[in-house]
Amino acid sequence: MNPEPGSSGPCFGLERACQRVAFYVFCRIVAGKRRPRETRHATIAQQKRRALDGGFLPSLRSLYDDQQILQSVPVIALGREAITNIRTRPISPFYMQIAPRIARAFNRTLRGDVTGAQAVEALQKELQTILRRNR
Repeated sequence: MNPEPGSSGPCFGLERACQRVAFYVFCRIVAGKRRPRETRHATIAQQKRRALDGGFLPSLRSLYDDQQILQSVPVIALGREAITNIRTRPISPFYMQIAPRIARAFNRTLRGDVTGAQAVEALQKELQTILRRNR
């Protein structure tokens, strides 16, 4: 990796590593998984307050079982289901060719231009063509 003008090579790499570590620590603090305990409790309280006041879905799983939130924020049950069933995107070297086609099929279905079954059938043909072309 070439350093940016005005910076030395080793410092540039170290700077990037420090940024990654700082970002990791930041994410752990926001998620309430960083000590000291007071920080974790403050984060839980903040997320609970955001859920109750603004209807925001918390990032901490434990708050999806909080009775006060369950009673005050009806959509929280859907949020729990979404978090429980979340999946990562499939990895493909052809992602840049596949993603726009999936988005287009999804949008055409939402607009009512095609049924879900029609969209899936057309999409399956397009994706098979992409895979065949790139073998």
